Order: sequence, then structure tokens, then C-alpha cells
Amino acid sequence: MLTFFIACNKDDDNSSTQNDLSSNPEEEVELNASTVSNGISIDGATREEGTPPQPTGTLPFSLEEDTQSAFLNNGFDISFNAPDNYAGSYIQIVSNDGIPASEYFDVPKTSFKPSNKKPSNHFFAKNLNDNEIEIDVDFGDAIPPGKFCYLICIYDDQSNISEPIEVCVEVEAWGGSSDLVATWEMHKQEEVYDGMTDIKEIDVESCEEYFFFCTATESDTTIENGACKTLKTADLIFNADGTYTFNSTEDGTTVDYEATNNNNCDPIFKDDGETYYSGGNWAYDEEEKRLTLVEFESKEDDFPITIDQDGDLLFDGDITIDGNTFSVFEEDTFQGQTETFKAYFRKK
Repeated sequence: MLTFFIACNKDDDNSSTQNDLSSNPEEEVELNASTVSNGISIDGATREEGTPPQPTGTLPFSLEEDTQSAFLNNGFDISFNAPDNYAGSYIQIVSNDGIPASEYFDVPKTSFKPSNKKPSNHFFAKNLNDNEIEIDVDFGDAIPPGKFCYLICIYDDQSNISEPIEVCVEVEAWGGSSDLVATWEMHKQEEVYDGMTDIKEIDVESCEEYFFFCTATESDTTIENGACKTLKTADLIFNADGTYTFNSTEDGTTVDYEATNNNNCDPIFKDDGETYYSGGNWAYDEEEKRLTLVEFESKEDDFPITIDQDGDLLFDGDITIDGNTFSVFEEDTFQGQTETFKAYFRKK
């Protein structure tokens, strides 16, 4: 058996100045490993006493980062690329002084969280690529802001076990910079995917062709500017208590398929406007210049969208604040393609 007994702060001489920029001192508190382990849940995983089985050293495994953020009442995700014969993971919580919890989690392949992409016209979106595994680690109410670490290794269907990798986590307090507490208007957003750029701007109409099969002529038909949208409002409100709301409205028209077919395929249009609401919590990491939004409720045209009680990670990316404006940037890879998202805000 391998004892996961590795301290996260390996260089105490260099750690004293790393937290000078922190806007939330409570996030620097070192959390007890047992408290964290008792306070988390992983759907489908089993808790096992002791330490994980000893690595065989024959299964390659790597993570892109050795630090990450987590969020109150939400938790964090563990994402990595896995081999085809991947069967599961072992995860054990350790405190910053290296003391492990007395238990570990056995997370089988059946527990993996599926990729969840929001429609691209609904504010921010996030993807996983085809080979990426995402383990959803949920927090209960007992875990406060602070720091801890975990060790993770993977195993395959041939009982090979990788060497463990240590990742240190900072549980972010909600809210952050007072410079963000205001009402902001998103006046422009840009998405680039598969070589195509989609730009939306306030009060600027964008149109697409509309394709359908015309029964009158028994042929495929294309109508220029058959579907048009105009973003009218897109307001993001950051509150001092760490909550946010986002409201957007779009005016639009699109071809009425049935009416057009009944009119010898001369186009007849119908209204196709839309409203969208998102609400949840925000966190600003001043050291990393990073903004995170965790969504707990949303609606499309007043119809609620079902969200897991632990919330959905709506956005986690870079933010640049410049007085009365700010911009955000996020990049993801999906099905071998890199997708970038940028949005620009100004204070109302």
C-alpha cells in the first residue's frame, strides 16, 4: 500500500510573499483534510478506509495544472485525458501540511460527468474534448473558504495504477473586487470555432440563410436573410454579497415554415424573439485575474431550465478590468477544435 503523505507547500522559503495580493484572507486558511473529505461527495464513488492501492508505475498519467479553484456549495471538477481502457480513479484529500484523510474515494468510470455545453447564444459556454474525463466533486455546507490538496491516480481495466499526482485547491469566497460591484452592459461578444467567427453587438442585426424543402415545387429552397436576430439588452449585475444576475433580450424574425409552404413558398415571417435569465454566484481571483460564474438558476422566455442543486460552472476565464469597462476571455477544445470566447462590458 502507498501512503499518500505529501505536503503541498514544498518550498516554504518562497511561499511567504505569494499571497500578498489576496483580496480574501479567509481563502488562505489551511483546511483540515478530514473535514474536507467528510464534506465532499462524488456521485457514484465509494469511500474506502485507508490509502489507495500501490501504483504499478506502468500507466502514464498527467494533469495540465497542479493548482485550481473550488467554490462554496459547488465544489470543483477534475479534468484530464484518459487512455481508452481507463477504468477509474483513486482520490485522497490531504491538508497543506501533508496529513492525509483516513479514507479515499474510488471513482469508477461510470461516475464520469458528461460534457454539458450551453447553447452558444446563451452567454458563456464550456466544453470538454472527446478524450477528456471530468469528475464532479461536490461540496456540502461544512467546507469554508481555504486551502487543501488532493492526490489522484488512475487505473485501467488490467489493474495497472498510475503514480499519484498532487493538486492544491483554493476554495474561493464568493465575490471579490469592489470594482466589479455594479451593473454592466455586454455590448459585444465574439466566438471563434472551426475557423468561423460569430459576433454579436447591441442593436446590430445579424441574419442567416433559411433552408427548407418546399412542397409546392418539391425542391430545396433557400431564403436570404430568413432568420434574423438583434441583441437588445445584455446586462450583468455583480452584487456585493457575491451573487450575480444576467438578463438578455433578443428581437428576431424567422421564416414560418408551415405558412410559407401554404403560400407557394413565398416567405412569410414570424416573430422569433427571446429572453434569457441566469442567476448564481461570482468569484474574482485577484492573484490570477480570473472571473468565475457558478449558475444556480436560469430561464428561457420565463421557462425554468433544470440545474443541478450544486450549480453549473458557467464561466471560468481571464478578466481584464479597466475602470468603467472590463473584458473576459475563455478558451476550450472540443472535438479537436479550439473554441475561443470574448465578451466586452461597460458600466451602465
